[in-house]
Amino acid sequence: MHKILVADDEEEVHLLIKAALKDYDIQIHSVYNGCDALDEIYRHHYDLVLLDILMPKGSGGDFMRATLGRATLPPIVMISAMNDATLIKNALGIGAAAFIVKPIDTTELRSTIKKLLKC
Repeated sequence: MHKILVADDEEEVHLLIKAALKDYDIQIHSVYNGCDALDEIYRHHYDLVLLDILMPKGSGGDFMRATLGRATLPPIVMISAMNDATLIKNALGIGAAAFIVKPIDTTELRSTIKKLLKC
């Protein structure tokens, strides 16, 4: 079973992701701010992180900078409602494995996760 950390301050996003992945052998853990996301990634093993860019108590960018160079960091998929080419380029440039624009397309979400988890 794969473990995914979802870090987003919108409850609807968590519900959408859980519904989209319900038929997969994936355990999903939800946090709602950047501080809790950092705490989780340092305390527990995850196979993938879905990370919102704008959250309270630390942004997705703060998370990426705080975890740079960590040998055991799982692939990170950045999520944002801001569909900006520069933002996407910067996110990928600091180590994001993929970028998904909100509103989340569940087909794109499943395809990205299957590719990154190789399942």
